[in-house]
Amino acid sequence: MRPQTEYVRALRAAIPDDGVLVSEMTQVGYVARVAYPVYEPRTFIHPGYQGTLGYGFPAALGVTIGRSRSRRARTAFTITLGALSAAPTFVQTLGCGGRA
Repeated sequence: MRPQTEYVRALRAAIPDDGVLVSEMTQVGYVARVAYPVYEPRTFIHPGYQGTLGYGFPAALGVTIGRSRSRRARTAFTITLGALSAAPTFVQTLGCGGRA
């Protein structure tokens, strides 16, 4: 399970005890389910095994907004929401496939 366990250890060392790790459907995410020490409730968020690709980014946005009452977090969400709304235009313009 190397190097994934090393990545999980590095994440634990970098994230404060009350910080939140939002995981995704990746090898590191799978290893984190069993190897990431959790010290506070609701500080490890993982989609489980439902195959929810793309779960991590919106879940992280939700965590950021839910845990913060600061104007900075709301502003960051507003900026991100604007970028997300423009994404279909960029996909269509660049010819990356998919529907806009």
